[in-house]
Amino acid sequence: MQDLTDLQTSFKRQKQEAPSTPDVSETSWSRQTGFLGQLPPEVVLRMFGFLSAEDLATSAQACHYLAFISSQDELWKRLYCAR
Repeated sequence: MQDLTDLQTSFKRQKQEAPSTPDVSETSWSRQTGFLGQLPPEVVLRMFGFLSAEDLATSAQACHYLAFISSQDELWKRLYCAR
C-alpha cells in the first residue's frame, strides 16, 4: 500500500513539473497525456504490469507520462525476477 502512496505522490510531483503551457488545468493535462492520463496512476501501473520488457521500453518513448509509469521499479523488478 505504501508503494501506491509513493506512486501517487510522485505522479502529483511529475504533473506539477509538466512542461508549462498557457493552460495547466486538469483538462489540459489530460489532453497532453491522452486517455491514460485520465485514469488513476495505480490503474495504469497495473495495466503496464502485463507488458513485456520490450513493450515497457517502447512505451516509455511515447510521452513523459508513459515514461514515468514505465520507469517504476516494481514493473522492472517483476520482469527481472521472472527471468
